[in-house]
Amino acid sequence: FGISGTNAHLILEQPAPTPATTPTAEPTPYPISAKTPQALQAQITTIQHHLTEHPELAPADIAHTLTQRTQFDHRALLHGTEELTRGTVSTGQLAYLFTGQGSQRAGMGHELYETYPVFREALDAAIDAVDIHLGDQNLRTVFFEKTSLLDRTLYTQTALFALETALFRLYESWGVTPDHLVGHSIGEITAAHVAGILTLHDAARLVTARATLMDALPHTGTMTAIEATEEEITPHLDDTISIAAINGPRSIVISGDNTAKIAAHFAHRKTKQLAVSHAFHSHHMDAMLDDFRTVARTLTYSAPRIPIISTVAVDSDLTSPDYWVTQIREAVRFHHAIQELSTRGVTTFIELGPDGVLTAQAQQSAEGTFTPALRRGRDETTTALTALGTAYVHGRTISVPQGDLVDLPTYAFQHERYWLVPTGGGNATELGLGESGHPLLGGLLRLADGESTVLTGRLSPSSWLADHKVRGTVVVPGTALVDMALHAGELAGHSTLDELVIEAPMLLTEAVQVQVKIVDDTVTIHSRTDGDWTLHATGTLSSTPATPREFAWPPAGTPLDLDELYVTLTQRGLEYGPVFQGLTRAWRDGEVLYAEVQVPENGFGIHPALLDAALHPAAGTADSLALPFSWNGVTLHTREAGTIRVRLAPDDGNALSLHAIDENGTPVLTIDRLVTRPVGAELTPPIDGLFEVAWPQVTPTTRTTDHTLINVPTGNVHDVTEHILTTL
Repeated sequence: FGISGTNAHLILEQPAPTPATTPTAEPTPYPISAKTPQALQAQITTIQHHLTEHPELAPADIAHTLTQRTQFDHRALLHGTEELTRGTVSTGQLAYLFTGQGSQRAGMGHELYETYPVFREALDAAIDAVDIHLGDQNLRTVFFEKTSLLDRTLYTQTALFALETALFRLYESWGVTPDHLVGHSIGEITAAHVAGILTLHDAARLVTARATLMDALPHTGTMTAIEATEEEITPHLDDTISIAAINGPRSIVISGDNTAKIAAHFAHRKTKQLAVSHAFHSHHMDAMLDDFRTVARTLTYSAPRIPIISTVAVDSDLTSPDYWVTQIREAVRFHHAIQELSTRGVTTFIELGPDGVLTAQAQQSAEGTFTPALRRGRDETTTALTALGTAYVHGRTISVPQGDLVDLPTYAFQHERYWLVPTGGGNATELGLGESGHPLLGGLLRLADGESTVLTGRLSPSSWLADHKVRGTVVVPGTALVDMALHAGELAGHSTLDELVIEAPMLLTEAVQVQVKIVDDTVTIHSRTDGDWTLHATGTLSSTPATPREFAWPPAGTPLDLDELYVTLTQRGLEYGPVFQGLTRAWRDGEVLYAEVQVPENGFGIHPALLDAALHPAAGTADSLALPFSWNGVTLHTREAGTIRVRLAPDDGNALSLHAIDENGTPVLTIDRLVTRPVGAELTPPIDGLFEVAWPQVTPTTRTTDHTLINVPTGNVHDVTEHILTTL
């Protein structure tokens, strides 16, 4: 029995030994979680190092041990020591998307078939169920040998059904079940099966009848994809051409006799004639509908265990034979199904199929996280586990093979000091100083010469500035020096910082004194601990404001993944605590970056953490680690903005311009030019103490053989020393 702090531990009985577990050959995912992003990164690093140092550990034991721990909201999934994905748990739901015809490819699923017994058994079962109805050429041969036949409708549809069913069973074995399902054309039959509407036998019968009857139709008609809305296409339709699919708000597929004549009306848009054997979802399918209806009516339908969002605009549901007949003929309204998923709270979409076809299309219709289980040209195991990781980091619990508990690094606690650290201070006026009105510079001294003004302050590593680290060292951000210079300039009657050059970074390994001095239009910033003053920045001021720039909001471009961005920054050595993580959204539009930034507290002209966070998209997308070196044309148009919207554009060389507005479009800050430079040894803290490493220059001397032999008598130290000195 032991007591330590507030924890008491009592061992009731030694656990009974469990049988040794035979290490599994399956690639096993390792779930990692933590309470904060910083703790997650630390946890990942320690686990990776431990696995490298202990290759003898069985993957099943490692995974089992990790799943027995509390699963926090900041998560990552590892495959061995490789990090596949990381993110923060969201409250949204999960949906599976099942791909339709056109996504098939030779070799699809072969690697998973050789790797995971669950996938292999499920694929074999689905193929066997289909082969009963195929006749001479069985699907197994097409899947693994005569893969050139996969593009024939008879085998395309049946093979996709078998593959998608096996993928669902694989993720099911990992403990992941979706909240909703959507299937595109033939993929909807797979969705119906895994949802429980159709048994494997009945689903195989339905999909085989569909594929066989379609394959027997004449190879007539065409299909064309057009960048247009449904409203734009509809006036051009007639009895010979139909809408086959609505894949996005401006992504339409038409099908029929001669789709090129409609495509000609949209020659100024993107159009593409599809390489298909039949004009699917058009009147060209009419000849097989009666025979298909006969088969559909022989099957048994049950209520779904997992909700399915229909892609067909009909009143009947998926448990009716007539639905599946109508589904062949009517348009696939995939766009509307994705929109419906969004209204139901789905934020994570995983595509089960051979490629990322639906992943790309669905992003046109909803916001969220989209990932495919397989992708053409990529390692199948890694891709499938990455999709599993997407489900895990967005809140799903995953299952792993049973194993033994093994010793792994414990939780990477993030220590926070609660004791007060003396940082100096006192009332500036009692010391003969004036109040500067700046959070970091408490004292103001106007010198008797009438030309110089000095602002003073004391910065502590226990303050919020400790949230800004570069390669493990607390560094006062360059944005803080800019804000100090702007504030000092304002007190001296200047509105613009024409130039500020960073001479040396201000390291905050201990509390430092700071002085900002203005003489005429020149500003300098120094600091010291107890020794000599160090010059950190020199600048010039003026009263000519920089010209603000207007820009539209929200911006065009591709959203940036902020989790991935901060992973990159951390790996490069930029460690940001909560105060400096004000970046809420970011976009890339060509070479131009946009960002929206928030800081909860203010009191500054422009909060250093606010401005620093505005630069994170540029730092995270740059080729290497670099810090601000010189600032030109800096004008603060509006004070104390808590939220800014920023446009970052490249300038000549390794420079950029920055324009910031508030939520009303009012200009906040303009920086005409900001130049960065790579980080070097200047971030190494100086050696403190009596000893230092020195390399004195030594002049060689000529060695001599002259010497004097002294006979030393026995005696005490005093007598011996006196004898030697007397002799010499």
